[in-house]
Amino acid sequence: MEKALRGYVNDYCIKCGACIDAAPRCLTMRAGKVVVTRQPETRSLFFDLREAQALCPVNAIVIDVWEVDRRTKPRNTA
Repeated sequence: MEKALRGYVNDYCIKCGACIDAAPRCLTMRAGKVVVTRQPETRSLFFDLREAQALCPVNAIVIDVWEVDRRTKPRNTA
């Protein structure tokens, strides 16, 4: 199976904003919660998210390796 990196912010988040400053291309504040807006699909985005993870004072940013089920991948419609 194909593998992909996926990031998310867990419930430990204290909304300090340090992660958003470190990775504005990946993270944003929505409705009072920090959310991952762009998954680390490139090396550059992965390093941005890793830096945000390292700066988080409560370890609320998680990066996991997920198995991608090819049956659920969107097809190119072009």
